[in-house]
Amino acid sequence: MSNLPTDFVIKNARVPASLITNSGAFGGEKQNDCVEGDIVVKTGRTAGMVQNTDALELPALDLHGKIVSPKLTEAHCHLDKCHTIERMPDAGGDLMAAGEAQRADKENWTASDIRARAERGLTELYEAGCGAVRTHIDWPMGQSEPPLAWHVINELAQDWQDRLDLHTAALIDLDHFADHDLGATTTKHIARNNGVLGAFVLGHENTAPKLDNIFTFAKEHGLNLDFHVDESLDGTGDGVEAIAEASLRNKPHGSVLCGHACSLINREGDHLDGVIDKLARAEIGIAALPSTNLYLQSRNEGTPVHRGLTCIHELVRGGVDVVFGSDNVRDAFCPIGFHDPMSALSLAALCAHLDGPYDRWLTTVTTNAAKFIGNSQLSVDQAAISDLVFSDAGHTSELVAGLMGKPHRFDSLVIGDI
Repeated sequence: MSNLPTDFVIKNARVPASLITNSGAFGGEKQNDCVEGDIVVKTGRTAGMVQNTDALELPALDLHGKIVSPKLTEAHCHLDKCHTIERMPDAGGDLMAAGEAQRADKENWTASDIRARAERGLTELYEAGCGAVRTHIDWPMGQSEPPLAWHVINELAQDWQDRLDLHTAALIDLDHFADHDLGATTTKHIARNNGVLGAFVLGHENTAPKLDNIFTFAKEHGLNLDFHVDESLDGTGDGVEAIAEASLRNKPHGSVLCGHACSLINREGDHLDGVIDKLARAEIGIAALPSTNLYLQSRNEGTPVHRGLTCIHELVRGGVDVVFGSDNVRDAFCPIGFHDPMSALSLAALCAHLDGPYDRWLTTVTTNAAKFIGNSQLSVDQAAISDLVFSDAGHTSELVAGLMGKPHRFDSLVIGDI
């Protein structure tokens, strides 16, 4: 942990404008999509930005124009599955094929195996500058007791609590919740770890009563909700709309995040606008997951025709918050990659044509991502210095591109660094 002084100055810093809640009070001089100046830190928290702090006679850390931001939030990954691809040399194909390969690999899932692989993922997230992460954990349908990976990764959450805020989300087939008593018992186990209630929704029938059960259970235990939904381009997925309608009916206690939503790309006109309107009114966030969806979707015998993405631009224009996540890393669902939400944003910038200024997209892996995993919507102004990182990047396009190396943590600095 850091032993920085409680009062000091971060000289010549740049802060993306979108990561400041009250720009008028914070100060700084506008420079493209950032503000720049000297950040004053008082009692361990940012107290504003001024142009010259020499008269304050405080210890100073000179960033020479580098960017300061909140720590990243990984809103969607799978630490139970990660780094298994070397055990599946013939893995490949669409979502269903990946699922079959990964289920076969579960024969190798011992406590030590899960812990070693998940710790590798957590180390990648920590080095990427993350402060919080939500990981999904497969939960067998029809089983009320938590699976082995649930126990192991929740133990890791305790081991890592001084470095990362780790949230565990149960990933369960929607049909599990057709049985009210089974769903209620399962939710009690999830609540004991302050977990997240989640379900896989794709092509299910009679979804409304099952979703109502999920929303009811979540409200009873004060749990946030997270769905894997419509992870397909076949044109049949309507789970996102069903979840939005269920949310409007049930008025959930906490946040609701829907991952994937690939089938929205098949909607257009009034139909698409109507679904987006329901999502916006329900205040549901969408987690776009470019690496896995690009790899699995639009499979044919040659080069894919469609991009495996949801309607990012249309959702944002319609008032729906979008976040980006790493999703699967080196497993049957995506055989390459590493855990880094900024890398996911960088990939999305290319495949979804995310144009600058890039400060507006940084919220997808910081403030908005934090909100939808149930954390405070942290910004740079009034932040604890331990919640911030700085990068070697001097421009937001460099930051998104990831060209400037690993981020630096203020909470790892010592007095001799300033």
